[in-house]
Amino acid sequence: MMKELHAEERELLIAAAEDGELYRMVLNEGKWIKAGGQAFPATQSDPAITATYFTALQKLRQRGYVVYKTGILYELTDSGFKKARELAAEEKASQQQVEDLDEATP
Repeated sequence: MMKELHAEERELLIAAAEDGELYRMVLNEGKWIKAGGQAFPATQSDPAITATYFTALQKLRQRGYVVYKTGILYELTDSGFKKARELAAEEKASQQQVEDLDEATP
C-alpha cells in the first residue's frame, strides 16, 4: 500500500474534483499542470517546485487516481473522483471551521 498523499498530490486532486481534468503543460513559457482553472505551481520561478507537481501527477497515476487520456489531457478515475471529492469536502469543512472561529473571536 502506498504512503499518505503528499501535499502536491492533494492540491491536484482537490483542484480536479469538479470536472476530473488535469492538463500537463509544457511550452516555451514553462511547465505546469492545470486543473480546475488553476496552475500548479502558480509561478514558474523555481524548476524544483515544478518538478514536485510533475512527480505528484506521476504518483497519482501509480495510485490509480489518474489516467493518461491523450495529448496533454489526464483524467480522474472513479477512485480518483471519490478521493478528490472526499479531500475537497474535508478542505471545505476545515475552512468553514476557521471562518466560524474568526466570527466568534471578539
